[in-house]
Amino acid sequence: MQSLTASLLSKNANNNLNTTMRINKISYRLINECEELKTLINALRSTISKNAKNLFTVKDFITANNTLLEHDIKTKDDEQLFIIARTYWLSFVRANNWCNPLATPSEKRSEYVSCMHYMIKAIGMVGLEARKQGVSLRTLAEKYLTVNWTKATKRWCAIFVLMSDSQVDLVRYIYGVICEKVGIAMNKTDQMAFQLLHGFIDTFWNVVNKHFDDPASLLTKHTTRPIIDA
Repeated sequence: MQSLTASLLSKNANNNLNTTMRINKISYRLINECEELKTLINALRSTISKNAKNLFTVKDFITANNTLLEHDIKTKDDEQLFIIARTYWLSFVRANNWCNPLATPSEKRSEYVSCMHYMIKAIGMVGLEARKQGVSLRTLAEKYLTVNWTKATKRWCAIFVLMSDSQVDLVRYIYGVICEKVGIAMNKTDQMAFQLLHGFIDTFWNVVNKHFDDPASLLTKHTTRPIIDA
């Protein structure tokens, strides 16, 4: 029994290692072969500094691809997985402000939620659900354009204050925003958590407006622009 258990554990470990190596290889190939991704993703550093020319790290990109390709990793070869990921990411690159030449990467990160490192992980989660539910990856980006990603809105300011200590929850909330806009069904747990957070936003602003003469002064860490109602 012990030898059988050890054999199964060893097999699972080898499978996990093989999957990790495949995802890493595909991720680096995407960066090397797609000029847009090469510009956006830093393949050498694990963190993004304030003045960095890139928006995302290769670590976050690999994590996103690991999620995006989870549904297909066991049934498709590396070339098929590469094509799925390339189609998906290039669609979102063109739907974002990621490659806007009129703004620096630092300005993009300070002004748009879509240019923060949380976003790439959330988009990977959306892609996984799209694959599971048979939603076209090409059409997702068009509906995604309807989301207001400007940080200087009441919704995003409240979310950043309420969730500043939980990056995981913030990623899942962004994931929920995208799913709601593009028509992807969330599981019951994610749907309930998303609706609960929406309720907190109104409560947050009621409390802030009641107890602070200048609510915007509380939000300078997140944005220096005037807060709009969107």
